Amino acid sequence: MFVKPRMALLLCSLLLPAVPAWSAPAAGNDDVMDAGEAEFDAIEAQRRKAQNEGAWAMSKDEQIAIDRKALDKPWNKVPFGTQAFDMTPEQIRGNWDQLMSGLGVPYPSAQMLRNAYERYPQLRNAHKGFNGDFEQLERDLLSVWRLFFRGDYQATMVEGQKYGPMGKLIGKMSQIFYAIYLEPDLAHKHMLLQDSTNTIREFGEAFDLMKKDKEAQFRNNYVVARLAYIYSIGRIAEDVPIPVAIGRNYVFKVLGAIDDVQTLAPENPLGIAARAGADANVVRKVGKATGRITFGARQNTIRADFERALKRADLAVVRYEYANAILYLNKKRDIDEAIGQLKRAAATKPRYAMEALDAMYASKRQREVEALARSQASFRSFERKRLKHQKESNQNLMCVLPDRCKPFLIQ
Repeated sequence: MFVKPRMALLLCSLLLPAVPAWSAPAAGNDDVMDAGEAEFDAIEAQRRKAQNEGAWAMSKDEQIAIDRKALDKPWNKVPFGTQAFDMTPEQIRGNWDQLMSGLGVPYPSAQMLRNAYERYPQLRNAHKGFNGDFEQLERDLLSVWRLFFRGDYQATMVEGQKYGPMGKLIGKMSQIFYAIYLEPDLAHKHMLLQDSTNTIREFGEAFDLMKKDKEAQFRNNYVVARLAYIYSIGRIAEDVPIPVAIGRNYVFKVLGAIDDVQTLAPENPLGIAARAGADANVVRKVGKATGRITFGARQNTIRADFERALKRADLAVVRYEYANAILYLNKKRDIDEAIGQLKRAAATKPRYAMEALDAMYASKRQREVEALARSQASFRSFERKRLKHQKESNQNLMCVLPDRCKPFLIQ
């Protein structure tokens, strides 16, 4: 028997994914409308579409048009000296496991690369002009990682293109984090993320056979590609109204990629946090009842999952996503707890540039949430005004450039 839950999602919103704005439910009530079978049918059709298309596919109507200017223009520099995070290849090699406590990238040793290229010809075929010198390839990839760790993101992207799928993955990861934290223009942020998604999809298929490999180092290469895919699509999905996110099938593709990561690497802290954060974001967008029944958001485990992720790696990005989840679930009722998590995230000692940017964003978000706590505004009002401001100003509010990207402080 079909049960009608109380929901915040309109049929017209689902069937018209280009609707420019989502009408949030009234303050103080997460789920204010009854919905019938048609709404569920529309969502279920998107779920099936995502499943049938497979792990990487995105149809044309799900993609953002890309202006090459966003990729080719000079990128902004990190707002700190890159020398603070510069490491020699020997230091990178010696500290690899610590540096990768979050991402979980396998060390690109010559032997691992040789085994990968022999076991998976797709990787070798995708590396045009490679001469078979795996010791040199290891050194080349370490030089790209060196650029990444110190925060030279455009150079990382350019150099990574030279070294096959392994190098391109590093380059596109740098592009993702540049887009999130250093690109002030919201439209360009989305273009950079879409381009990263497209590239990851192209060479991600070369990693597909690794998915079932018995050796963890090969499985983990696939996991890293899926994490990059989650970040690139997920950060766009956060910025757009729920009808757009569903219409472009972001929701189910992100959830599918997260399920992939959790199946293959259940202890990966970013995978654990990604699932908890996705569940909280679903609640944020559509309310608790719709999130639970329609999207399978596991609200009861969100806090426990974040705590589990933090035990594996106490990262600023995990803590600020934890703070956001607290707000999405309980609005201003637990705002002091959310501020506490943001303070701890901002105080995290970074090991390399990306972690420094994570901490800087936590500090910026802390200022926003503290301003909300001092105001009489509800969390829903804050969210609506913040998203409206972001859209109308074309400003990426996750950007941390101090002279160009100010926090949104509600009056």
